[in-house]
Amino acid sequence: MNWQKLSDYKYLSLYRGSLIRFAASHPFEEEVVMIICDSPRGDSRLGMITLTGKKAGYNCFTWFPEWAINMNGSITAGLIYKNWASWVWPEWSPDSAWILPEGLSIDDLQ
Repeated sequence: MNWQKLSDYKYLSLYRGSLIRFAASHPFEEEVVMIICDSPRGDSRLGMITLTGKKAGYNCFTWFPEWAINMNGSITAGLIYKNWASWVWPEWSPDSAWILPEGLSIDDLQ
């Protein structure tokens, strides 16, 4: 896996399946991985759902505003960084965040 620091790749487009790993706290573990996902409403809106720990798969953690989604169905890493406090969590720093734009391959799980 080739994790990249979120703050260093602000112009990178993140699509469904991209991962974001960051330092967290209650109600999550000390570190959490989330995955960019589609809205279950099918309205071309993206969000993030928890992939690791006790909260894995439990509802969508956040939905990104419709205006933030690019025409190609992606969201720019810099928008997530800039809006971290309102979209993710104000007490967690975006400077602790790492991204895996290409998501996981099956080999990463073996």
